[in-house]
Amino acid sequence: MVWAAVWLASAAVCAAGGDDDRFRSDAARLVALDPLVDQTLTEIETSDALWRKRNRAPLTLDERGAVQRLFAAVFDEVRTLESISRYHFGREGDRKLPVAQIAHHHAIGYAAYAKNIHVALAFVEHTAGVDQFEKLLDEGSPEFLVPSGAYADLKWNSVHLLDVIRLFTGLRTYRRYNPTLAPVFAEDPPLATVCRGVECDVLAAQSLLQHQGPGMFATNGMDILGDGTKEGTLPIQAGISEWAGDTRTIRNDRALVSLEQAREAIQKGKTGDIIVERRNWFISNIALPGFWPHSAIWVGSVPEMSAMLDADAETLKAYGRPFTQRLREEFPAAWAAYAEPDEKGRACRVIEAVSEGVIFSAAEHTLACDYAAAMRPRLRPAEIARAIETAFSHFGKPYDFDFDFFTDRALVCSELVCKSYEPRAGFRGIPMELETVAGRQTLSPNTIVQRFDRDAGTTAQTLDFAWFLDGQEKTGTASFRDEATFRATHKRLKWDVAQP
Repeated sequence: MVWAAVWLASAAVCAAGGDDDRFRSDAARLVALDPLVDQTLTEIETSDALWRKRNRAPLTLDERGAVQRLFAAVFDEVRTLESISRYHFGREGDRKLPVAQIAHHHAIGYAAYAKNIHVALAFVEHTAGVDQFEKLLDEGSPEFLVPSGAYADLKWNSVHLLDVIRLFTGLRTYRRYNPTLAPVFAEDPPLATVCRGVECDVLAAQSLLQHQGPGMFATNGMDILGDGTKEGTLPIQAGISEWAGDTRTIRNDRALVSLEQAREAIQKGKTGDIIVERRNWFISNIALPGFWPHSAIWVGSVPEMSAMLDADAETLKAYGRPFTQRLREEFPAAWAAYAEPDEKGRACRVIEAVSEGVIFSAAEHTLACDYAAAMRPRLRPAEIARAIETAFSHFGKPYDFDFDFFTDRALVCSELVCKSYEPRAGFRGIPMELETVAGRQTLSPNTIVQRFDRDAGTTAQTLDFAWFLDGQEKTGTASFRDEATFRATHKRLKWDVAQP
């Protein structure tokens, strides 16, 4: 098996001590693994007759054996590569190490990781969503020492948005470390050989994602959500902080939207606006489909809300006193959090459901992102007040990691928007019908944009375009774009982070 071959190949350079020995031994392991992975990739690419059968007929005994044997090779190679990348990515996170040593760890860890994703995606491309292969491989194979569930793990660990993020952010970090690594490559030919293949593995994975990504991601997402367990969502959420820490260094904590652009958006904002935003490297709500993963409600600062709602005659009549006074009296804890400047002295203008729960945030914080837009409800100020009042009533509730729209005890971001504007007696609101995703009733921020696009210019339109900041990874900047461009964003791939 691969494990034995690779370990024997590296035994001559393994020693009892520190990082230098581990660098050399793992470089030798990767060099020994290279021809085996190439052979596996070639076999995957040339097994056309097998892949063409798909759902048309049962697999024969020989075909089942061929698929199991090929998966055993993939499984073995991926397991070896994972062990290498896991160790070095773990060491890379030790900020007490010198920069040069961190660069060495990243080079080895990322080379193994890129090769791992390449071979896994190549195999999953042909087998995911095909009943004959899915059912056969999920059973495992004692003959080839492959446990049951190994195929599901392969899909989860390769065809997943977080892995796409790490693949492309890792390449940027690797390129940034290149000057540091040049002397090491000169002294260590095996390591240089391994790392020269990194770009090829990333390009191959990118090609697979561009051509087959939508189908693979859709199939894998349905499998995860359809499982009915929390294993498909909770581990992701628990890992978000770690991923943010890994990727924050890619742009040195700089978003594509500049502070100046955020301040311009603040001037365009209006109490009641529905906000959608996206961070390429700080993904939240990844269990929801589509390009836009987060939504929120723009409440404006205290003076801005007061100017719009306290002076409105219909609102004053409905509440019998200034609206902001009503909020202070009815929701004292929420009002105190809202009226208090954040730790940087910035006024809170947004209410949103994030991992910490339903909170108030400064607009400058919310808009420290890569894409953001605002849609304005076609409602009178008194109706906006009803929605804001409801949003305040949810302050402090925990984040809903189960994405359960049927209860109010915890909320996900789009649920806060949906329930704040939900039509009820005396309030026409904004109807936001739920959608069914893998048997769950939910509503994604991306679907809100999709329906805005669908209804624009019709009698069903309930929202108007306010503004849109569109990021561009190629230039590292963002710019204000028009309504037509915004309306098409719901069609963008959700792994838009892969753009060159």
